[in-house]
Amino acid sequence: TSSSSSKKIFCFGDSLTAGTSPPLTTDFPYGVHLQDTLRSSYPMHETVLVRWKGYPGWTASALVQEGGLGGILDSIQASVGSPADLAVILAGTNDLAYEPNANDIFDSITQLHGIAHSKGVRTLALGIPPSAWQMQSSSARELAKEVNIKMESWADESKDESSSNAMTKFVPFPITAYDKDGEFWSPDGLHFSPQGYLYIGEQLAKEVTKFIESS
Repeated sequence: TSSSSSKKIFCFGDSLTAGTSPPLTTDFPYGVHLQDTLRSSYPMHETVLVRWKGYPGWTASALVQEGGLGGILDSIQASVGSPADLAVILAGTNDLAYEPNANDIFDSITQLHGIAHSKGVRTLALGIPPSAWQMQSSSARELAKEVNIKMESWADESKDESSSNAMTKFVPFPITAYDKDGEFWSPDGLHFSPQGYLYIGEQLAKEVTKFIESS
Protein backbone atom coordinates (compact mmCIF):
# COMPACT_ATOMS: atom_id res chain seq x y z
CA THR A 1 0.00 0.00 0.00
CA SER A 2 1.09 3.57 -0.49
CA SER A 3 0.97 4.23 3.25
CA SER A 4 3.45 1.45 4.02
CA SER A 5 5.83 2.62 1.31
CA SER A 6 6.00 6.24 2.50
CA LYS A 7 6.93 6.07 6.14
CA LYS A 8 7.75 9.31 7.95
CA ILE A 9 10.46 9.30 10.61
CA PHE A 10 11.46 12.24 12.78
CA CYS A 11 14.76 12.32 14.71
CA PHE A 12 14.87 14.64 17.72
CA GLY A 13 17.57 15.51 20.23
CA ASP A 14 20.71 17.54 20.89
CA SER A 15 23.96 18.10 18.97
CA LEU A 16 24.27 14.36 18.31
CA THR A 17 21.07 14.56 16.26
CA ALA A 18 22.12 17.84 14.64
CA GLY A 19 25.33 16.09 13.56
CA THR A 20 27.81 18.45 15.20
CA SER A 21 31.40 17.32 14.54
CA PRO A 22 34.03 19.78 15.88
CA PRO A 23 36.32 21.17 14.60
CA LEU A 24 34.40 20.80 11.33
CA THR A 25 31.86 23.56 10.84
CA THR A 26 29.43 21.50 8.74
CA ASP A 27 26.80 19.30 10.37
CA PHE A 28 26.62 15.58 9.54
CA PRO A 29 23.22 14.43 10.84
CA TYR A 30 22.77 10.68 11.10
CA GLY A 31 19.24 11.18 9.73
CA VAL A 32 20.66 11.62 6.22
CA HIS A 33 22.28 8.19 6.40
CA LEU A 34 19.25 6.62 8.09
CA GLN A 35 17.12 7.69 5.12
CA ASP A 36 19.74 6.62 2.56
CA THR A 37 20.15 3.20 4.16
CA LEU A 38 16.42 2.58 4.54
CA ARG A 39 15.83 3.53 0.91
CA SER A 40 18.68 1.48 -0.52
CA SER A 41 18.58 -1.63 1.68
CA TYR A 42 14.87 -2.10 2.43
CA PRO A 43 12.71 -2.07 -0.72
CA MET A 44 9.55 -1.40 1.29
CA HIS A 45 11.08 1.90 2.45
CA GLU A 46 12.24 3.24 -0.90
CA THR A 47 10.14 6.40 -0.40
CA VAL A 48 10.73 6.82 3.35
CA LEU A 49 11.17 10.40 4.56
CA VAL A 50 13.52 11.15 7.46
CA ARG A 51 13.67 14.62 9.02
CA TRP A 52 15.47 15.81 12.14
CA LYS A 53 15.90 18.62 14.65
CA GLY A 54 18.85 18.78 17.02
CA TYR A 55 19.56 21.49 19.58
CA PRO A 56 23.30 21.56 20.40
CA GLY A 57 24.02 21.77 24.11
CA TRP A 58 20.42 21.24 25.23
CA THR A 59 19.49 18.99 28.12
CA ALA A 60 16.55 16.62 28.00
CA SER A 61 14.64 18.89 30.39
CA ALA A 62 15.23 21.88 28.09
CA LEU A 63 14.06 19.82 25.12
CA VAL A 64 10.84 19.03 27.00
CA GLN A 65 10.20 22.66 27.94
CA GLU A 66 11.44 24.53 24.87
CA GLY A 67 12.14 22.04 22.08
CA GLY A 68 8.68 22.18 20.55
CA LEU A 69 8.45 18.48 19.75
CA GLY A 70 4.66 18.43 19.98
CA GLY A 71 4.33 21.35 17.56
CA ILE A 72 6.77 19.78 15.10
CA LEU A 73 4.82 16.51 15.11
CA ASP A 74 1.57 18.46 14.67
CA SER A 75 3.02 20.23 11.63
CA ILE A 76 4.16 16.92 10.12
CA GLN A 77 0.65 15.53 10.53
CA ALA A 78 -0.91 18.69 9.08
CA SER A 79 1.37 18.66 6.04
CA VAL A 80 0.89 15.02 5.07
CA GLY A 81 -2.46 14.16 6.62
CA SER A 82 -1.28 11.45 9.01
CA PRO A 83 1.04 11.30 12.03
CA ALA A 84 4.71 10.51 11.71
CA ASP A 85 5.31 6.76 11.89
CA LEU A 86 8.21 7.03 14.29
CA ALA A 87 10.20 9.51 16.37
CA VAL A 88 13.81 8.61 17.19
CA ILE A 89 14.74 10.38 20.42
CA LEU A 90 18.34 10.82 21.56
CA ALA A 91 18.66 12.92 24.71
CA GLY A 92 20.40 12.94 28.07
CA THR A 93 24.06 13.42 27.13
CA ASN A 94 24.15 17.08 28.19
CA ASP A 95 22.20 16.37 31.36
CA LEU A 96 25.15 14.36 32.68
CA ALA A 97 27.02 17.64 33.25
CA TYR A 98 24.19 19.41 35.09
CA GLU A 99 21.96 16.86 36.75
CA PRO A 100 23.41 14.41 39.31
CA ASN A 101 20.21 12.41 39.67
CA ALA A 102 19.51 9.60 37.20
CA ASN A 103 15.79 9.66 38.01
CA ASP A 104 15.50 13.31 36.98
CA ILE A 105 17.28 12.69 33.66
CA PHE A 106 15.18 9.60 33.04
CA ASP A 107 11.97 11.52 33.82
CA SER A 108 12.83 14.24 31.31
CA ILE A 109 13.62 11.72 28.58
CA THR A 110 10.41 9.78 29.16
CA GLN A 111 8.45 13.06 29.10
CA LEU A 112 9.79 13.63 25.57
CA HIS A 113 8.52 10.20 24.58
CA GLY A 114 5.19 10.99 26.24
CA ILE A 115 4.80 14.06 24.03
CA ALA A 116 5.23 11.89 20.93
CA HIS A 117 2.95 9.13 22.25
CA SER A 118 0.23 11.70 22.95
CA LYS A 119 0.32 12.54 19.24
CA GLY A 120 -0.01 8.88 18.29
CA VAL A 121 3.65 8.60 17.31
CA ARG A 122 5.70 5.56 18.35
CA THR A 123 9.26 6.14 19.54
CA LEU A 124 12.72 4.62 19.60
CA ALA A 125 14.62 5.51 22.76
CA LEU A 126 18.33 5.67 21.97
CA GLY A 127 20.64 5.02 24.89
CA ILE A 128 23.02 7.74 26.05
CA PRO A 129 26.27 7.11 24.15
CA PRO A 130 29.74 6.71 25.64
CA SER A 131 32.28 9.56 25.55
CA ALA A 132 35.83 10.48 26.52
CA TRP A 133 34.41 12.35 29.51
CA GLN A 134 32.68 9.21 30.78
CA MET A 135 36.02 7.39 30.50
CA GLN A 136 37.53 9.99 32.84
CA SER A 137 34.58 10.52 35.20
CA SER A 138 33.24 7.48 36.99
CA SER A 139 30.25 9.50 38.22
CA ALA A 140 29.26 10.50 34.67
CA ARG A 141 29.80 6.94 33.50
CA GLU A 142 27.62 5.49 36.28
CA LEU A 143 24.95 8.12 35.70
CA ALA A 144 24.72 7.31 31.99
CA LYS A 145 24.60 3.60 32.76
CA GLU A 146 21.85 4.06 35.33
CA VAL A 147 19.71 6.20 32.99
CA ASN A 148 20.09 3.66 30.18
CA ILE A 149 19.08 0.78 32.47
CA LYS A 150 16.01 2.74 33.59
CA MET A 151 15.06 3.53 29.99
CA GLU A 152 15.38 -0.09 28.94
CA SER A 153 13.19 -1.26 31.83
CA TRP A 154 10.64 1.47 31.12
CA ALA A 155 10.46 0.56 27.42
CA ASP A 156 10.03 -3.13 28.27
CA GLU A 157 7.23 -2.32 30.71
CA SER A 158 5.44 -0.09 28.20
CA LYS A 159 4.59 -2.98 25.91
CA ASP A 160 0.94 -3.99 25.56
CA GLU A 161 -0.16 -7.50 26.32
CA SER A 162 0.25 -8.17 22.59
CA SER A 163 3.80 -6.74 22.84
CA SER A 164 3.91 -6.44 19.06
CA ASN A 165 2.25 -3.04 19.32
CA ALA A 166 4.57 -1.37 21.83
CA MET A 167 4.65 2.42 21.65
CA THR A 168 8.37 2.52 22.40
CA LYS A 169 11.54 0.45 22.19
CA PHE A 170 14.92 1.01 23.80
CA VAL A 171 17.91 0.74 21.47
CA PRO A 172 21.44 0.71 22.93
CA PHE A 173 23.56 3.35 21.23
CA PRO A 174 25.15 1.87 18.08
CA ILE A 175 28.66 3.04 19.01
CA THR A 176 29.29 1.11 22.19
CA ALA A 177 32.66 2.38 23.42
CA TYR A 178 34.81 5.48 23.21
CA ASP A 179 38.03 5.02 21.24
CA LYS A 180 40.20 8.10 20.84
CA ASP A 181 42.02 6.51 17.91
CA GLY A 182 38.83 5.20 16.33
CA GLU A 183 37.41 6.61 13.11
CA PHE A 184 33.97 7.25 14.64
CA TRP A 185 34.95 10.05 17.03
CA SER A 186 35.44 13.79 16.76
CA PRO A 187 38.65 15.02 18.44
CA ASP A 188 36.61 16.46 21.34
CA GLY A 189 35.66 12.94 22.47
CA LEU A 190 32.00 13.90 22.85
CA HIS A 191 30.72 14.23 19.29
CA PHE A 192 31.17 11.91 16.35
CA SER A 193 33.13 12.15 13.13
CA PRO A 194 31.31 12.15 9.78
CA GLN A 195 32.13 8.41 9.60
CA GLY A 196 30.60 7.98 13.05
CA TYR A 197 27.33 9.62 12.06
CA LEU A 198 27.27 7.49 8.90
CA TYR A 199 27.68 4.34 11.00
CA ILE A 200 24.94 5.42 13.42
CA GLY A 201 22.47 5.99 10.57
CA GLU A 202 23.32 2.69 8.93
CA GLN A 203 22.95 0.73 12.17
CA LEU A 204 19.72 2.42 13.19
CA ALA A 205 18.12 1.50 9.87
CA LYS A 206 17.94 -2.12 11.05
CA GLU A 207 16.27 -1.18 14.33
CA VAL A 208 13.87 1.25 12.67
CA THR A 209 12.77 -1.36 10.14
CA LYS A 210 12.24 -4.02 12.80
CA PHE A 211 10.17 -1.68 14.93
CA ILE A 212 8.06 -0.18 12.14
CA GLU A 213 7.28 -3.61 10.70
CA SER A 214 6.10 -4.77 14.15
CA SER A 215 3.19 -2.31 14.17
